[in-house]
Amino acid sequence: MPPEHPAAPLESVRRRLEAVKKPDEVLSPLDPRGLMQGSWRGPDPLAGWPEHLRAGVLEARQGYRFRPENLALAALLEGTRAERLLDLGAGSGSLLLLAHAFTAPRRAIGLERQPQAAERLGRTLQAHGLPGLEASCADLREEATHAALLDALGGPADLIVTNPPFYPAAWGRPSPHPETHASTHALHGDAAAFLAAAARLLAPAGRACVVFDATRLHDLLPAVTAAGLRLRQLAWIPDQRPDHHHLATRCWLELGREGAAVWTPPGA
Repeated sequence: MPPEHPAAPLESVRRRLEAVKKPDEVLSPLDPRGLMQGSWRGPDPLAGWPEHLRAGVLEARQGYRFRPENLALAALLEGTRAERLLDLGAGSGSLLLLAHAFTAPRRAIGLERQPQAAERLGRTLQAHGLPGLEASCADLREEATHAALLDALGGPADLIVTNPPFYPAAWGRPSPHPETHASTHALHGDAAAFLAAAARLLAPAGRACVVFDATRLHDLLPAVTAAGLRLRQLAWIPDQRPDHHHLATRCWLELGREGAAVWTPPGA
């Protein structure tokens, strides 16, 4: 489905991004060939791919970068439509821009708690020049944030996309880059907090698409149940290393108010 407001040509968006890019930032393209060499989209991975996405997003040169598994969101959303789109923990905006390109919403907001990341996201969105698309810096755990988002969107979101932090706050060795550590570890809300916010902000017939570490579904699935959401679809992304394609590295879950229950035995 073509967007109501066609995006600017690839080179025009790329020039605008380069103009606002800071010395400590890089430009990361959203190119379908970045995932499994594009084979998931068929023999011509660029056919039908919105070209402005290949201009990319601004990211910190030293720090967290979006993963190519994010690109698979397009396969879940192609041919659908959403009037109100919300990205919880938007980061660089990869999921937000992908979802916007494939669902053509009237309003779209990327919510990001980290001020530096939110400011960078704002520059990315401005360079892409798409109407009704904005960045917001706030904490998704706050009720005031929920009220502000509902007001800005004009109602509950038809589509929510999110990449919650995979790891508990004290897990492993902290990254030397604070922004990276805050993006990968649950310093300001875990998967349960993200899904609770999604359930609060999702329209009755809406859908939430969540990408998560395939090896840590034991953390995510109880959060699905606790949020009162149900599983509509699950897809796994294989490890891209040639000898590891039989292993799942990331999972995409599509959630909604209706679907298959994530069942927990009574008393468990």
